Amino acid sequence: MARLTITYLWAHLSLLLVVTFFGLHHLGSLLLDSNKLVMLATYLLAIWFNNIPERTIVWSANRNNLAQRGSTVQLTADGQLVLNNQSGTRIWTRPELGGSGAAYAAMLDTGNFVLAGQAGANLWQSFDEPTDTLLPTQNLNLGGELIAPYLEKNYSDGRFKLILQDDGNLVMQTTAYPLTTSIFAYWTTQSSIGSGHQLIFNQSGYMYVVATNGTILNPVFSNSVPSQDLYLRATIDYDGVFRQYVYPKTASGGKRWAMNWTTLPNSIPSNICLAIRYSAASGACGFNSYCTLGDDQRPSCRCPPGYTFSDHDDERKGCKKTFISQDCDHPSQEIDSFEIRDMPNTNFPYADYEVFSPVDEDWCRQSCLSDCYCDVATFIDGKCWKKRGPLLNGVTDPSLRDKALMKVRIANWTAGSSAKKRDPSALIVTGSVLLGSSIFLIVLSLLGIYVFFTRWNRQKRKVIPQHHVIRDMNLQNFTYNELETATGGFDEELGRGAFGPVYKGVLGDEDKQIIAVKKLEKMAGEGETEFKTEVKVIGRTNHKNLVQLVGFCNEGQHRLLVYEYMSSGSLSNYIFGDSRPNWHRRMQIAFGLPFSTNGQAYKNVSLGSSLTAASGDLPYLDHSIFGWKWNRLWSHSASSGERWAMAWTTSANFVPPNICLAISYAVGSGACGFNSYCELGDDQRPSCRCPPGYTFFDQYDERKGCKQIFISQDCGHPSPETDSFEIRDMLNTNFPYADYEYFRSVTEDWCRQACLSDCNCAVATFNDGECWKKRGPLTNGVTDPTIGDKALMKLKAKLEAKNSVCLRHCKMTLVPTRRMQHPNHSLNTPVTVKVDVYIICCRRSVDMEISGTGAILTDWAYDCYRIHTLTESTLERVLKVAIWCVQEMPSLRPTMRKVTQMLEGVVEVPAPPNPFPFNENSYS
Repeated sequence: MARLTITYLWAHLSLLLVVTFFGLHHLGSLLLDSNKLVMLATYLLAIWFNNIPERTIVWSANRNNLAQRGSTVQLTADGQLVLNNQSGTRIWTRPELGGSGAAYAAMLDTGNFVLAGQAGANLWQSFDEPTDTLLPTQNLNLGGELIAPYLEKNYSDGRFKLILQDDGNLVMQTTAYPLTTSIFAYWTTQSSIGSGHQLIFNQSGYMYVVATNGTILNPVFSNSVPSQDLYLRATIDYDGVFRQYVYPKTASGGKRWAMNWTTLPNSIPSNICLAIRYSAASGACGFNSYCTLGDDQRPSCRCPPGYTFSDHDDERKGCKKTFISQDCDHPSQEIDSFEIRDMPNTNFPYADYEVFSPVDEDWCRQSCLSDCYCDVATFIDGKCWKKRGPLLNGVTDPSLRDKALMKVRIANWTAGSSAKKRDPSALIVTGSVLLGSSIFLIVLSLLGIYVFFTRWNRQKRKVIPQHHVIRDMNLQNFTYNELETATGGFDEELGRGAFGPVYKGVLGDEDKQIIAVKKLEKMAGEGETEFKTEVKVIGRTNHKNLVQLVGFCNEGQHRLLVYEYMSSGSLSNYIFGDSRPNWHRRMQIAFGLPFSTNGQAYKNVSLGSSLTAASGDLPYLDHSIFGWKWNRLWSHSASSGERWAMAWTTSANFVPPNICLAISYAVGSGACGFNSYCELGDDQRPSCRCPPGYTFFDQYDERKGCKQIFISQDCGHPSPETDSFEIRDMLNTNFPYADYEYFRSVTEDWCRQACLSDCNCAVATFNDGECWKKRGPLTNGVTDPTIGDKALMKLKAKLEAKNSVCLRHCKMTLVPTRRMQHPNHSLNTPVTVKVDVYIICCRRSVDMEISGTGAILTDWAYDCYRIHTLTESTLERVLKVAIWCVQEMPSLRPTMRKVTQMLEGVVEVPAPPNPFPFNENSYS
């Protein structure tokens, strides 16, 4: 029997606990290593084995709230065992306040510390509140749990727990660290569900789950241990494995056993590296790392090639890249800067975002190298799984047949040291000669190339006009001489805009079409690619109230745009001219221009007003890659058109009814491309949009997805950058299968902060106390009223653009600020025929002659509404509708039917919010 010091502390003595018991030690007996914990001189009130040199803790009172120097533990006069800090504040107390007071405390031979009443009955015992260890005769009741320590010498709550659930099932679970809520069960008895009552640990070393009547349901450990010779404990270690340990009580008892803690066979689980696989957690190790079993069958965490530990003192925190990631703006240009490094028998489950089959390994390698999202690809049996970071559930094991193809930057790797050593002086002389010769030849070659191309370009500009045809665009490519002839030498000027004058002209074809030619004087220095891109955008503009682009000229330094001629003048002349429409006429425009009385279709009217329009909804496909089918009807004669419009009409039957919700899969982008989201329009057709902080990869193919327009958070130093980012809300939005971490029983504010402080988090979704952190590329994006999730998009607070795309867009649309654009422009969403702007006050969107906030129409109008300076009820109603229609977030804008009903007074118009809540100058 072990030597024990049994001490009774009588309540009326009010003595400090200053003697060392069997494992229970006074404050100051255990000074935790300050190099392994962040706190200096911190203390733990704990129970340990007293007769062995290794200070093995089996229970602690304040594992998550360490005491400082000067703290005291006391059995008070009212029978409370209290741990106070140096200022007298209570850190821990037992029994709980309000109950019967203890008369004395005792350390029992079993390792159980008890507080007993005057009659000897136990009021509290440490066996009822285990931390990470069970001792023989200590049982676990329903609801009882063991929580693993964070690290071997950090006893605070860690990432794993063992719990006997209320349903009788004994399970081992991961936790949502730093919370203790359970996430994923990686081991379970299962058969005890509904009948399990208690986990028994007897003196012989057997551990099993029993029913209420004592029937053994599930054996856990079946190791027979001679208790007279060995100390025994069962501990859930910091690595998540539940193990039994023995230690010889005497040297003679150690003939078979070494004089240290020895692990008994059949630990649970047998291979934790393979046991933990969950779609919203890091796995047995941290993110971007992988787990492998050593010769001692204990798991170790390692970093793949090109990665290093985020914290070398805590390998469980995972790994980070040691190289700069591939540029998503120009991924193909960087292919040669990356290479693939093989990792046999390795996989990273649940990090996939695309799968291809059947392909060969070389195809898989090239696919990952050319994809900026791909951090690693795994190949097995003709299947290629592309995965993005942070990598999850990393594991290397001989049982795995997968080969991981890690993508790393070549510059990150140096050659080995196997090269023979050479004489330094010889290397210096040889290198100097070669370097000097090379520099001379390079300079001479560059000079010759410069002279040749300079003369060639001059000759080309003089003789050969530059005709560049834009494919798939019905635009005519004019020469400068043709337009000069058509305009009579640019004689009749129609007006002048921000980028140059506009001239009237007549084409020399059979129709003698009248045109308006705009000379882009301020874009003369624009590059070839930039100009062609902007012409494409304008050429694809399709709106019945906008003048159509006929063609362009891109010859030498000449940049010109050719439009249809507006014979009736511009709408702006009607609205902003001297003879402005009266209030009655303005209301007629508001009611009649955008829709008919039932809100279903547009009327053919002569007046129209809008900012711009771009390509609209997804193009119709009877059988597309998305798999939807629309039934379209066409009236055969004008008489049959009384019911059907003289155009293809979509019937009410189409499959699936909502493609945005129908496509949601673990691998693949969803109904739209990566980093975008799908939303049904009023016509029930899907459109793809970019969330805040993103823009389309290809403005002419929205289904290619979106890319960030800001620099991502630095994973090397995420905390200092937290204040540089902000969260923007997207209601009724989710990005399924992009999750990598999950928390429950948290607040929305907690979820926001968790995403802001995590460099891997691109967006978090919150719903009913649940927080899902997601990484890019975002998949299956969808906005729909049936979705209860709120997407919390993380983006740069000031949206620092990575390139000048936004600036070029502003030049093209001739609007210097976001307030002058339709909301869809600043959100990178398509502007369709339904997003016209209807004039109430006949004022320009920005009037620089007006000082203050009155210069911007939307600000001035919302300010008038906000401070209630409107006196006419009809005007207020129409203005409220207008504010709803220009909301920055598309999900807040009403449908056309709702707009009709609100304008007609059929339904009440609710108070609109600030239309630009995210603008730095918006109202609070």
